[in-house]
Amino acid sequence: MEELRGRMSAPFSIEDKQLIARLYPEITGRTFHKTACRRCYQDAVIEMAVKLRKDQKMKEKCNYHMRAGFIIRCGDFDDGEIYTNANLTDDVARRYLERFPNKRDMFDVIPEETAETPAEADNEPSEASVQPSGEKAAKAPAKRKKRK
Repeated sequence: MEELRGRMSAPFSIEDKQLIARLYPEITGRTFHKTACRRCYQDAVIEMAVKLRKDQKMKEKCNYHMRAGFIIRCGDFDDGEIYTNANLTDDVARRYLERFPNKRDMFDVIPEETAETPAEADNEPSEASVQPSGEKAAKAPAKRKKRK
């Protein structure tokens, strides 16, 4: 990071730009968007440096991801604390889904180990835990009765 900050006056190489694009979400918790601005990579380096200096650590990686536009804000959960993808942690998401299992469609990424509800765990395992953005979670197909 310090090496990148030292070369701010010169254009970044392709490798530098790839490194910045990879580190940006790990440090800030947001997706890096290349813009038409000629200084978007320099701005990203400055933003990452400020974030690291302020927090003294990188953002904790969260294996859950809410769909665009969704937040967690419920008076019955964590005293009404507001959670977005920027401050969501695995622990918060896991506790929220345990308490409100009907809110699974708020998430487009749920880790495999918690992709099943307890009732589903007795049946067949879940095929996938990632739902396409913009689509609601599909209901599981009805199980056929076994013939004897």
